[in-house]
Amino acid sequence: MEWDGIPIEQLSLSARVVKCLRSAGYNYVSQILELSIDDIESLQNIGSKSAQELVTVISHIKSGKIYLSKGIFGETIINKSEDADDGERTVLQRAFPDLKTNDVVQIKYMDQNGLYCDDLHILNCGFSPRTENALRRSGYEYISEIVALNENDINNINSFGKKSKDELYDFIETKVKLFFSGNSVTDEADLFVTALKNRYGTCEGFFDSVNIRAALNQISSVLSNADIKNNPEDYIEKVEFEKSFLSNENVKDEVIQFIKSKFNSVEWSDIRSLKIILPSIITGSVLFKQVINELCEDDYFEIQDNMIRLKYIGIDDWVNSLQDNDREAVTYRLEGLTLEAAGNRMGVTGDCVRQLIEGALDNKPRLREDAYAYWIDNYEINQEAFIYIFGVSDRIYRYLTLGEVAGNKDIEEILSDPAATKDIYLRTKEYLVKESILIGETYVPKYRNLICRQLAKMYCSENEMSYSEFYKIYNRTLEDNNLTDDERLSYPSERAFEVRLADSFYVLNRYGRKFRYYDIKKQDISNLIWSLHLDQFKNVEIGAFKLFEDNKYLMEEYGIIDGYELHNLLKKTENIWNAEGTYQVDFGRTPFIVFGDASREKQVRNLLYQVAPVSAEEFDKLYEDEYGVLSTTVAANFHKYIDEFYHNGMFETDQPLLNEKEVSFMLGYLSEDFYFTEDVQKCFSDEFGEHRKECINARTLKQLGYDVYSNYILKNSYSSAREYFEFVLTSRDLIDLDAMDSRLYYVQMFNTTLNMLRQSLDLIEYEDRQFIKFTRIQKIYPDITKERLRRYADELISAIDDAFFTVESAEHKGFDLMSAKLGVSKWFDASLVRTSDKVRFARSGGTLIFCKGEAPFTTADFIHFLLEKKEMLDYYELDSILRDEYGINIERNNLIYLIKGSDMYYDDILDRIYLSKELYYEDI
Repeated sequence: MEWDGIPIEQLSLSARVVKCLRSAGYNYVSQILELSIDDIESLQNIGSKSAQELVTVISHIKSGKIYLSKGIFGETIINKSEDADDGERTVLQRAFPDLKTNDVVQIKYMDQNGLYCDDLHILNCGFSPRTENALRRSGYEYISEIVALNENDINNINSFGKKSKDELYDFIETKVKLFFSGNSVTDEADLFVTALKNRYGTCEGFFDSVNIRAALNQISSVLSNADIKNNPEDYIEKVEFEKSFLSNENVKDEVIQFIKSKFNSVEWSDIRSLKIILPSIITGSVLFKQVINELCEDDYFEIQDNMIRLKYIGIDDWVNSLQDNDREAVTYRLEGLTLEAAGNRMGVTGDCVRQLIEGALDNKPRLREDAYAYWIDNYEINQEAFIYIFGVSDRIYRYLTLGEVAGNKDIEEILSDPAATKDIYLRTKEYLVKESILIGETYVPKYRNLICRQLAKMYCSENEMSYSEFYKIYNRTLEDNNLTDDERLSYPSERAFEVRLADSFYVLNRYGRKFRYYDIKKQDISNLIWSLHLDQFKNVEIGAFKLFEDNKYLMEEYGIIDGYELHNLLKKTENIWNAEGTYQVDFGRTPFIVFGDASREKQVRNLLYQVAPVSAEEFDKLYEDEYGVLSTTVAANFHKYIDEFYHNGMFETDQPLLNEKEVSFMLGYLSEDFYFTEDVQKCFSDEFGEHRKECINARTLKQLGYDVYSNYILKNSYSSAREYFEFVLTSRDLIDLDAMDSRLYYVQMFNTTLNMLRQSLDLIEYEDRQFIKFTRIQKIYPDITKERLRRYADELISAIDDAFFTVESAEHKGFDLMSAKLGVSKWFDASLVRTSDKVRFARSGGTLIFCKGEAPFTTADFIHFLLEKKEMLDYYELDSILRDEYGINIERNNLIYLIKGSDMYYDDILDRIYLSKELYYEDI
């Protein structure tokens, strides 16, 4: 059968479906094609959404929409159509328009050292930080994951604009090597591979490479089957085979790539180590010496006494090649002289020395010492630390810092950097311990930023503090540790201290030159931005309090206290969530945020036209409700735009009235209690023309029997907007928010009323965004009271010994959930627990995670808690714990992204998560 032996993973099914199928013993596509709908629905833990996914895939296979073809990764893949439109073209097809993907059996990728490998981490492709961040935030870690995407997938990657796309396509076009089916391996060539492995060993995959297999295919094509099948082991010992094998260009190509992959460092390595790895048929041949000589002649390697390394000229060779003035300027700086001191020696200004050095650097070739540039470019690392960690001279450090140094990461972040080798990791760890002081119960490296962060964590996690008071604490800490004379730790002034601290990623600035500790790097900023729906704002200026008030539960989830903090968080992280300029946004003076081309004056006047006549106090409050600018600020700074309309304590405008025909039409149209103003204006202008649109104003709407709010109108039979929204939310026993007008979510009073009813238990969320009235529950179960529900939530919290839990984990440990008795989902129990002041919560993986106490937390904190018990877990073991014990379903890419953004460590080869990178090194 066509699909026999094809693993189900090739179908790109979700991880959950694959797990369900494998648990039930279905490992191959041919097996699932025999499943009926009843069989699928009976699979354990399949779920309706996953079942539908599987049914759809099977249907597409049977109808031919999905069919079998040779895969681009050397395996079989699933292909939709050779006639795909532009959006369905894969990234490979875009780069190579004439490509037939079923002809491709393997792809290799060139790394930054010019080596071809089977795959590359995104961080090793040479992309810009913007492109790297966009890909990794979308869950992609390796380039192989990208080439299989189609152009629609690429277009859907957040913050992935034209420049990023050009970078990606340029990489595919210039650094991808394709191997086609014409070089595929025959059965006879496979016999050669087996015989060679038996004779020489696996040789680290040397014989499994596409080049070697292509060579064996060419050799076997000129032989009869009998010659090979009878005794392949004997045949590979013959001189005839050795001559054909060593003279094949594919073999030579593979030897070159193999040697390049083993010696890819500027450090000296023993060339004799190759004789342990490569088969003797290679190392004992003329071919081996020929390849080494050619690589040296091409200036790729240099050899000295059986030692080999990448050949780049060193600092001294480069300096000696410079012209007199350039050489003199660079030499003085490498000796440690300042620009001014070097200028005095040369008889020129310091600025002239700087220009000479910049010119020399602009024309500089790659040097051996540039291998360390990554660390200088990315980390704030001083000379002492650099020399200790990398074991180089001060001259090399000075060379690397000749130009503008952009690194701003803390040195301790090297410990979680994928580029850090074991030696770099351990030396960094040693340095941090050696150069540490004890603050509280924590040893902190002697770096200004790290000391400030630890002090902020100790003193400002729960309460705000002024920068002035914190500056005193910092200096007192230096005094207590006899560090007041250490120039590296001092600040030139209190103001400089404040500026540096205010810009850091571990504090949020508050009103009145105060701040609070907040670990920004642990937050899922992309999810925050998505939840805020910033795309709703067009050409408008708002205060951050608008976003804060409209998203109270989201603010609680992220531990944000007020609009000032939210403004600071969004401003500091804009380069993350708006890297591609998706939003035309400008962060003005706190708390103002400007979207697009906004005019404050026009905005103030337009609102007045909508609500006048209105008192000054009422207008200020309406502006605050609509735009999130505090009413005191409006009164002090915004009235100047509308002073001309102020008379006798009221703002009044000359607003046009409706004629008799228009009044009659509007009375017939306005049959509901509530309308959005824009809908009323559109209906009216559609009937009477755009030129009459201004007739729909506060004056005429009030005459029609409606009270006017900032962006909606309400029948004047209601005493307040809260009364109306409370009526709407409680008029039926069951409320589905998704069935309501989505614009209501951005009406502050609607959210305020909903939260009030939720907290009072008048409404209880029994499914996500679906509510039931308490009176409906009590009608069916008279013995259930609000007090009993609150007591139940407290009992559930008290029954759990751990700091973190979900209602699913409580049930797993034997707690009887009320939802089971009522016949509703577990979301009901979670919604009761979330109203308690004894816990904080976070949404994740389709449920609510709870943490006891008042401190905000992230999903990464919860994963860290799980790992503390075992220190390491295989991915599927962790995934099983999350799903089976906690009811959390996090997509694989998202889970790994969370882990990589924390202090934990994920090893993609072992597919294992470690509590720390140190534990990873101990394990391996």
